Amino acid sequence: AMGEDDPLVAAALELNAYNLMLMERYDEAEAMLRRAMTITDRPSTRSNLGRCLHRRGKLEEAETVLQEALKMAEETDPDNASVLADIFFYLSKIPRARGDHDQADRYLSRAVELRRSIASANDQQLLYYQAVLQARTDPAAANDLLRRALDLGWPPYAVDRETDFSGIDF
Repeated sequence: AMGEDDPLVAAALELNAYNLMLMERYDEAEAMLRRAMTITDRPSTRSNLGRCLHRRGKLEEAETVLQEALKMAEETDPDNASVLADIFFYLSKIPRARGDHDQADRYLSRAVELRRSIASANDQQLLYYQAVLQARTDPAAANDLLRRALDLGWPPYAVDRETDFSGIDF
């Protein structure tokens, strides 16, 4: 039998929390992620918690949790470019929410660079990261990248509705 502190329980909690975030049930997702972290503390769990906290408007705590996730990932799994790219992507949302677009773009550029190191040019997540990065300076190019990602099967629910694609015709 599986105990309460089994890593599989933590993985199930994290998966359930992700699904709750898709349904915008962030308070429940936050509780599940915090419970998962008491079982096994992983960079991806912290990254998801940071994302959840951001969506709840808790910017300072989100930034702290995401910086902790980044430090943990760099120390424990520095070659995991996928996890690092996600953390930098979510980190970019904090300064963006504060109006610091230059810092946000620096984080986002790092996410693109990491994702590019492991993915093909037609990787849907890479295209999405590039679209977000270009949205402020070149909305038409961002729109093209996003359409390419969608055409390649990028699921519409994964398009983060908080991203500001002002001026883009969806």
